[in-house]
Amino acid sequence: MCDAFAMAVTRRKPGRGLLHHSDRGVQYASDAYRQLLESQSMTISMSGKGDYWDNACVESFWATLKNELVHHEHYRTHEQARASIFAIAQQWRTP
Repeated sequence: MCDAFAMAVTRRKPGRGLLHHSDRGVQYASDAYRQLLESQSMTISMSGKGDYWDNACVESFWATLKNELVHHEHYRTHEQARASIFAIAQQWRTP
């Protein structure tokens, strides 16, 4: 988990003050992971203990994306899937 985080930071180079929201999974609450977030000046945000509603809108979004797009496609490569999803996201952002 820490290696994946470090790779993401290296590739994406997020600005200081980024909000990192997660559930209270042991991997996100570990001292090592929290220290990594703090070393990057990221703000740590976690769901309320036992409050599954905190993440309901995000879970709904992912379910909709998978049901309406991903489960109906047969992507040959990771890049093809990424391009398809980002094309849809661009349509959602366009007024």
